[in-house]
Amino acid sequence: MSRLVVDSRTLLAVRDTLGRLHHQLLGIHTAVGCHEGALGGRTLESELEQFCGRWHFGILEIGGEIADMRHRLLRAADAYERIEGQIGSGTTTVGAPRRRHLSGSGTTIVG
Repeated sequence: MSRLVVDSRTLLAVRDTLGRLHHQLLGIHTAVGCHEGALGGRTLESELEQFCGRWHFGILEIGGEIADMRHRLLRAADAYERIEGQIGSGTTTVGAPRRRHLSGSGTTIVG
């Protein structure tokens, strides 16, 4: 029997990690540009500059997708927290979504 545990804190941690990774990827272009004249000759630096330009464009392209994923992870964490609150309080009706503090309790699905 397998167990899947869904924890709102974990969903938020994944969201934050995606944000940090995106920020770091965007910084690669700037980091390489800071070493002009020290990377092994103008030909190599020109190739590296072109690669970094294409890389940066690609990162900008997927940036929107990352933002959408981060938003969906936040909504999922909020939904799991609401469900946990309803289970804990014994209510079974699902009302309008409410913003709550995400304390990080987990939902276990056994199957």
